[in-house]
Amino acid sequence: ARWRPCHRGCFVVAAVRCHVPARRLGAMPLTVDSLSAAPYNQAHLFKGATPAQKDAMVEQLNDLDGKLPGGGLEGYLMRARSLLKDAQTGKNPFVGLKPVVPEGEKLTGENAPGSEKYAEFE
Repeated sequence: ARWRPCHRGCFVVAAVRCHVPARRLGAMPLTVDSLSAAPYNQAHLFKGATPAQKDAMVEQLNDLDGKLPGGGLEGYLMRARSLLKDAQTGKNPFVGLKPVVPEGEKLTGENAPGSEKYAEFE
């Protein structure tokens, strides 16, 4: 496939309408087929959708894939599945952590909005 820049600063494959942000240059754009297969397994998103709706969803998911930190859409789904599995098994992600109330300023009463103290923190 040949990449070419589009008018939005993205790169597109001539045969695909989906846009991929330039920072993911070299990554193939997601398609209905790739999103429906492993590791995404999101075929349910496209059931009953018209071709135009599928194209719109794929374009949005490609945009999201380029913006999500930590591995894009695939990384997001992996983290979500891991958190859901932990929740199902009752694993507490906060075990071993101790809650601490941070020190701070109370900006109420005489330190409420309109006061000099409040203005210092603005």
